[in-house]
Amino acid sequence: MEARDGVLIACSDAAHRETLSDILKLWAMEATFVSTVEEVRALLERQAPALVICEDQLDGGSCLEVLDVLSAAKSGARVVALVRTESSYSEARQRGAFDAIPLPLRRSDLQWALIRAVQAKTPAPRKTSVTVRP
Repeated sequence: MEARDGVLIACSDAAHRETLSDILKLWAMEATFVSTVEEVRALLERQAPALVICEDQLDGGSCLEVLDVLSAAKSGARVVALVRTESSYSEARQRGAFDAIPLPLRRSDLQWALIRAVQAKTPAPRKTSVTVRP
C-alpha cells in the first residue's frame, strides 16, 4: 500500500459529492470518489487513505459495510459518516466511525468534523444521542 494520505469519499448522491468536492478543493485536499463497497475494497488494495467520508446509503451497500471493510483491513483511517437516522448514527459510531453528521448535509457541520478528524490524535468521544434533521 502507498503512504497514508488523501481522502476517500464513498458517496452515491450527486449533490453530496459536489459539496464534498467543493470543500476539499478549498483546503487543497485530494479526494478519490467511489460509490460502492466493492470500489472501497478495491481501492484499499492499492491505497491507504487517511480520511474516509462515507454516506450511509451507497449503491449496493452501506457505510456500515465500509466501516467493516476498513476495520478488517486495519486501515487506521478516520471515518466521517453521513447519516439519515439516529440509529444509523449510533451504529456508525459503534462500528468505529470517528464522527457522524446528520443529513441533510450542512457545510459547517462537515467542515467542523473534518477539522477535528484531520487534527485529532485520539478518537472523538462517543456521543449517546443525536438529533437528525428532517
